Amino acid sequence: MAGNGSSGRKGGIINYTQVKRDLSRICREHSHEYVTTMIDYSPVISLPLEYDMSGTMYDVVRSKEAAIEKDIGALNLMMNFELHEFEAYLYCNPDAFAGYGKAAPDKIRKIVSRASCPEMINTEPNTLPSRRLDGVIPGYTHAKIFNTSKILEGITLDQIISECRHFGYWLDRVSRTCGEPHSRSEHIVPRGLL
Repeated sequence: MAGNGSSGRKGGIINYTQVKRDLSRICREHSHEYVTTMIDYSPVISLPLEYDMSGTMYDVVRSKEAAIEKDIGALNLMMNFELHEFEAYLYCNPDAFAGYGKAAPDKIRKIVSRASCPEMINTEPNTLPSRRLDGVIPGYTHAKIFNTSKILEGITLDQIISECRHFGYWLDRVSRTCGEPHSRSEHIVPRGLL
């Protein structure tokens, strides 16, 4: 699985059979609750399912999410891939990097500008959002949890929604399904980082 799944391994989908088994179990065990995911996405993720490869990256990702939901068949599952990994959200407010030196915010702006938006920062393993942060913050990956939490303190949910179309789509879907509007000015710090 991904993140802090039953295997404890971090990253995107490597073994779809394991992901399907884990998500099916979680959906069964929490049948009166909605289950959603935050799994790092890689364009090379190959699923043994039918999905549409045409259209934009957003179209392809949504098609893969829908294919997984259909395959698992749990009515309480809202599949979500993060384009391309969680660290993309850190790029939504370059000013959040001001504590890492005067040049850090401009470095972040340049990376986002070249990619068009934070969710499109990724083409190769060495250009993942997290890997690029080592060039902005020396030793970022060695103190990843600390650095990520510190940067997120300067980023609001509204900024992430504004900069990350797929994240906004997912959050809107969760809000509509659960019937609870989200507060767009809240800061986002996932439990796994605390």
